[in-house]
Amino acid sequence: MAQFGELLKQYRLAGGWSLREFCSANGFDAGNYSKLERGRFPAPDSDERIEAYAKALGLNEGSDEWFSLFDAAAAQRGRLPS
Repeated sequence: MAQFGELLKQYRLAGGWSLREFCSANGFDAGNYSKLERGRFPAPDSDERIEAYAKALGLNEGSDEWFSLFDAAAAQRGRLPS
């Protein structure tokens, strides 16, 4: 299973976004988002925050990509995916 940050980056790049473009368009701090992608920050504890990232990345709710992101966040936090 891919790490949470790796998935964020993979999905962002698949959407054709540079880091700065993506963060600017979605109101995210580019420095903090970069740290998430590089695994320097842990996955958020808040499902609402993960959902905000998923929606900004254009992931369809209920899709395999959507669940992969939530599962990777749970795994990184040491929890079983729901």
